[in-house]
Amino acid sequence: MFDYSEADVEGIKSELQTVEWQKLFCDTDVEQNWLAFKEIIEYLQMKYIPVKGRLNKSRKPIWMTNKALKAVRHRRSIYRKYKDTSHPAYYIRAVRKACDAGPCVGCVHTRK
Repeated sequence: MFDYSEADVEGIKSELQTVEWQKLFCDTDVEQNWLAFKEIIEYLQMKYIPVKGRLNKSRKPIWMTNKALKAVRHRRSIYRKYKDTSHPAYYIRAVRKACDAGPCVGCVHTRK
């Protein structure tokens, strides 16, 4: 991402003034003229406009508050526990499903 606020505008202007536009655009079609012009502009952009790093290092969207991010992380951790077959809650859920299925499946625990 280019940092246009730190651009060397005077350097760009001086380089653009040194370009011989008449020679550059003479005897070529419009497409070739456009490509030559674009190439010059992109070169000057890379030379005189610094590149800034990503400002927002966090992985959350700008609109998301910290409270909402905490809620999303909590929801994801609960879902991971729900899907994890080695978690104790998974065994309890399996036992309840077996008991709710009826006597043909067989209840794992005995009721008193």
